Amino acid sequence: MSLIEKAYFTLEELEERWNLPRRDLAYLAENGLLRLSVRLFGVEMEFGVYEEGADGEWFTVPHERRRFTGFQDLQERDVFRVFRQGQVDVAHFHAPDKEYRYLIEPTRTVSVRRDDLLVRREERDRVESQHALVRKGSVAPSLQQSNRSEEHTSELQ
Repeated sequence: MSLIEKAYFTLEELEERWNLPRRDLAYLAENGLLRLSVRLFGVEMEFGVYEEGADGEWFTVPHERRRFTGFQDLQERDVFRVFRQGQVDVAHFHAPDKEYRYLIEPTRTVSVRRDDLLVRREERDRVESQHALVRKGSVAPSLQQSNRSEEHTSELQ
């Protein structure tokens, strides 16, 4: 058990905490029930939204391009591939509805291995509360004082 407040956790830490095998963590992540993240350092990214044109075609509207360091969430298809193949090259990341986040030149893609997969604290807490994954430890019995005789009890009062 860690004594520090952590912002993210490895899959091994969740396996131990939740008492689940890796295949069950993979199932949760591949089906969108557990969002896995990777930590990126100094990559070029574009953030924006998808909009629908008058002719029904969708196009991207960039909001920001910048050098990014931090966490990005993986899409389920990439999680599936990394668990099956051990590694996957990723260019696009999970984003809220009608938004996008992807790598741009010169970065293009990042290679993600199983050991690179992380779970942010907020995601861990969300999944634990939604799926009751934390096993409750046994509660130590409370200490109760009992007097051996009523006579002794009345003396104490």
